[in-house]
Amino acid sequence: MCDCFRFGCFHPSLLNACFCPQLLMAQVATRMKLDWLGRSAGPESEEYRNTFCKVATLVVFYYLIRTALAPFKPDVDFDEEGNVVEDEDGPDAPLWVQIVDNAVGTAFGLYTLIVMIKVRRSIREKYSIQPQRCGACEDCCAVFWCGCCTVAQMARHTADYNERRAVCCSSTGLPDTPELQPAMIV
Repeated sequence: MCDCFRFGCFHPSLLNACFCPQLLMAQVATRMKLDWLGRSAGPESEEYRNTFCKVATLVVFYYLIRTALAPFKPDVDFDEEGNVVEDEDGPDAPLWVQIVDNAVGTAFGLYTLIVMIKVRRSIREKYSIQPQRCGACEDCCAVFWCGCCTVAQMARHTADYNERRAVCCSSTGLPDTPELQPAMIV
């Protein structure tokens, strides 16, 4: 799992893993033919081809909503000695804005956690990878404690970056090809 820098600090999959792991998760899900909820799209379904677009749209809406609802920082005042005087009125944003902001953040975090666990479990099942340390909870523990490292590992397991270059914003994270060929790299 700790082989994130194997292809350099500016490798597209590493950058996605660090700055927007949901996009890399969507690329891996597309390679694995999973939909935007981490479910198998079925052998004859083309639903998996929309996974990246749906997740990218979700990410954009998430950041737009969070930006629009972000509670304002409370006023900071200083006394004559230069010490910070706390604002006793509380934050400037109304309570409903804070509640909606927290609810959106929690929902997006749970979505990311659940789908990333499902994608990781699908990879382990497809390639017959047994849990190493935490048994049935390994997928959950890996994603919860280091989601960035986990999604970077999933990307390396489903693409051979020695054979094909990575790209940041394609549906698979790889140059467009007619057929997806997931490959496990150990």
